[in-house]
Amino acid sequence: MHGENNRSARAREAICALCLAFLAFRANAQDPKQWRLLIEPSYMHPPVAWAISGAKRTVLVAGYIKDGEPVYFTRKEFDALALDWNHFQEQVRANEVAAVKPDYARNRKNIIEYATIKAPLAAAVVLSPKFLDMFSEVFGTSVLVAMPDRRTAYVFPKLAGDYQDYAPMILDAYRAALHPVSAEVFEVSPKGIKAVGIYEEP
Repeated sequence: MHGENNRSARAREAICALCLAFLAFRANAQDPKQWRLLIEPSYMHPPVAWAISGAKRTVLVAGYIKDGEPVYFTRKEFDALALDWNHFQEQVRANEVAAVKPDYARNRKNIIEYATIKAPLAAAVVLSPKFLDMFSEVFGTSVLVAMPDRRTAYVFPKLAGDYQDYAPMILDAYRAALHPVSAEVFEVSPKGIKAVGIYEEP
C-alpha cells in the first residue's frame, strides 16, 4: 500500500510539472513582449513565415522567446493571437532591443570596411527601427547585411567595395554555425529588407 501511495504521489507531481510547463509555454506565446520576428532558413519549414523580397533561401518567421531562446510559433498558436502579418510586425518592432555596440573592422588606411554585431538574436537588431540609426553616420541610410548565424550580423556599406570579397569569412561562419541562418546578402533601408545576392561556394 505504501509503495502504491508513493507511485501515485510521484504521478501527481509529474502531471503538475507538465501542467506548469504547458502554462509557462502558453504564457510566453501569448506575451507580446516575448514575440520576435526571426530571419531563418526556409529549409526549416517554419509553420508561420513570410517571404523576404528577392530571397530564395531565407524567410521571415513569427517566433517568441522561451527559456532565453527563440522558438517558432505553431500555426495554432499564431492563429489564436488573431493578428495579421502587419499587426504582428508592428507589435514586434515596438519591442525594445537591447543596446548593442558594433565592432568596426578597418583596413591599413584606418578606413572602416565593415561592422560586426554580436547579439543573442541578431535578426531582432537588424529588423529594429533603430538599426539604421546605428550606422547612418558611418555607412549612410542603406546598408548591406549578412547573417550567417542567429547571433552574428555583418554590416557593409552599400556603395563602397564589393561584398563578395568577404565570401570566405561569411561562408566559414555559416558552415560553423550551431544555428545557421543564411548565405544570402540583404539590403536594409528605410523601405525595409530585401535580398540582393548570395555568397556562393567556390
